[in-house]
Amino acid sequence: MILPPDLAQRYLQNVRLLGSLSTKLSLTQQVQRLAVAGFSSGLLILGSSPAQAQTDFLTAQKLTTGNGPLAVAAGDLDNDGDLDLVSANGDSDTISVIKSLGKGSFAAKVDTVVGNDPRAIALGDLDNDGDLDLVTANYAANTVSVLKNLGNGTFGAKTDFTVGSFPGSLALGDLDRDGDLDLVSTNGGADSVSVLKNTGTGSFGTKTDTAVGDFPASVALGDLDNDGDLDVVTANRFADTVSLLKNTGSGSFAAKVDFATGDSPVSLALDDLDGDTDLDVVPLHSSHVT
Repeated sequence: MILPPDLAQRYLQNVRLLGSLSTKLSLTQQVQRLAVAGFSSGLLILGSSPAQAQTDFLTAQKLTTGNGPLAVAAGDLDNDGDLDLVSANGDSDTISVIKSLGKGSFAAKVDTVVGNDPRAIALGDLDNDGDLDLVTANYAANTVSVLKNLGNGTFGAKTDFTVGSFPGSLALGDLDRDGDLDLVSTNGGADSVSVLKNTGTGSFGTKTDTAVGDFPASVALGDLDNDGDLDVVTANRFADTVSLLKNTGSGSFAAKVDFATGDSPVSLALDDLDGDTDLDVVPLHSSHVT
């Protein structure tokens, strides 16, 4: 689970609240370990017992990262069956790869340079070679950095692509149904999302921007109208809304439709909460869930 920095401490105080939703949102029901970013130069790892994964955590383990980790992602980077960790380090303009040694222990970090002030991170197989590649949203650079996995959990040098102003959140998904993962960033300074389509080799074309609500803080992809295409939803922190952008079928998007939420939505989840086979939207606010 990846939390915005201003929610990291609140999350630790509200695990039971989120745990009560886990049967619908799959947030904590199957969690064995939880990594929280937001400390000066490390990650806090909380172990949990499988039988009580919703509420009870074992003694915390702190792992060293680069300076100012603002986001963390977990994935099997070296295909050994264990989940590794990657942090986006806003103060050092790097990512830290921390490989799992198995049984909850981790190797020392390996840092790689990305763009200025990375604040979000996503993992996905961008070049269809069977390995998880890495993308960061670089808030102060108005770029995303793509780092390709070399096959053993190490990464090549970054390639930067321009997005809108102040990108703060990322999502990967096949928007045009060509078998490749495309990229969507939220642009807080431009009140927009940038869509970058994968060219088929893990590289991306020129961005296409679409307007959303004021200061989009988070983005999620899902087929909300059951037409087989991934749509885009953003949580708009300063507008107290979520914006829905429907996919027109080719990875381009119709104009936004806004829906009111509670105060300051900063993240969101999509799931079928009422069992009607349609995806519902659950915004997470700075102090509560609606």
